[in-house]
Amino acid sequence: PLLDFDQLAERDDPVGMLIRELRLLAAHPGLLRDVASEALSDLQQKLPVELRQGENALRLDDADALVELLAEVEADLLARLSGEAGSS
Repeated sequence: PLLDFDQLAERDDPVGMLIRELRLLAAHPGLLRDVASEALSDLQQKLPVELRQGENALRLDDADALVELLAEVEADLLARLSGEAGSS
């Protein structure tokens, strides 16, 4: 059975909180950039050169790229939660 992401976001538990936070960050690129800058700056510097440069570089300092990554995280989270719901 498919899970309703909007319904999950309304829950008063860690899953609901995570979904709400992901959506908040996706809706506010400036906030996302600030959070990412603080949380991911060390990681960005430690990435191998091939992951930091070029066409397919992991852009942890680019708000638009981070919004896209958040969308992927949200989709992956939903897929994992759906899988857990199906196995229960």
